[in-house]
Amino acid sequence: MRKAMLSALAALLSSFAASAYEVQGAFGVRDFGAKGCKVAAVVVSDTNRFTCGSGTVACLSPDSRRILAPYLASETGRGECHDIAAVADIPLDNPQAAVSFVLCRVGDVFCGTNVSSVLCYASLIWRGRLRVFLDVNYEMFGWRDWDPVSRKVVGEGLYRCRFGESTRALSPSAISDYLASQGMRGFNPTKERGDRCIVQTKPQWRGGAFYGFVTSSCSQPVLFRCSDGETLEFLGVVPEIAEYECQLAVCGEAFYALMRGAKGDNFWISSDGGRTWKASGSLPDGRQRPQLAVFRGKVLVGYSVPDEKPSRVRNGRNNFHLLEGEGGDLSAYREILHLRDPIGVVYPDLVEADGQMHLLWSNSARFPDFVRWGAVQGKDQVLHAKLDL
Repeated sequence: MRKAMLSALAALLSSFAASAYEVQGAFGVRDFGAKGCKVAAVVVSDTNRFTCGSGTVACLSPDSRRILAPYLASETGRGECHDIAAVADIPLDNPQAAVSFVLCRVGDVFCGTNVSSVLCYASLIWRGRLRVFLDVNYEMFGWRDWDPVSRKVVGEGLYRCRFGESTRALSPSAISDYLASQGMRGFNPTKERGDRCIVQTKPQWRGGAFYGFVTSSCSQPVLFRCSDGETLEFLGVVPEIAEYECQLAVCGEAFYALMRGAKGDNFWISSDGGRTWKASGSLPDGRQRPQLAVFRGKVLVGYSVPDEKPSRVRNGRNNFHLLEGEGGDLSAYREILHLRDPIGVVYPDLVEADGQMHLLWSNSARFPDFVRWGAVQGKDQVLHAKLDL
């Protein structure tokens, strides 16, 4: 009897310990031995409601007091899921108090069509609201607006693109037609069903319009300008095929591009507003989203390196390197941050707020041994850290 009671007590204490660990993992501060500056991170995705969270595309709120971070989530799946596009509302003065809201989910109706999958690729503030770029069912490319005051969805629509004399729905065929008109070859925007038309970039404001790139799983990045919030005017092409995302930064008169999965140079610069581009070298490619930003008049270049050890996640997704500099000579850039974590530094996302840079990413802390598509994906939860650069 005494032995049975002790066993029951041990089991009860064990359950309490597991619960306490989960709470600490979700809301405690974790220090990283980062080179360049101290990085202390807290989880900002909803780990009580969602079983995964990753891929933020964040921006600063209209009142400049919060980071609004759309991300992908699920209430049942693990690893990587396209069930829910959520928004994390993250107070700058207390990131641990972040609250998540559902922006779009499987089962919703989007522009008259039932949603069976959803991806979120970019965001910006448009007329006081958060506008999130969405890919619905791998064939509808549009946006949903979220009001940061009422915290509700307040509008939606589909993107158009314009080039030459033509204005049409944004689609893989439109991208293909434009690339062909510019003399490009070797592209295939429908190479992968789930990555046909990617607007995954930090929109850059310039002269009353925002600029960004449209790419796919296999195409040259197309630079666009948008002044009405829904029509992307194609301006030029970076003449190198990217696999997935291409990031943009505008510093002074120079446009910078950094792409993922390039076969040749992945760092390019334009001096004529993005109409023509010059190759400016290559950085290591860990096959995850690169980052570009402008901070204190300098260009920040973020990338990951393959084969860094130790790692318990997909190759190249356990580290993040951040350089600072300007111009096309990469050798003149200096490293200001090297963040590494065996359980993941997945899809880093830079945001400037309150005169400082902030970093969001995900890891596999909740389900460290869960394998999907042949690897631990590191997309369990979203973390936030303020960078003391």
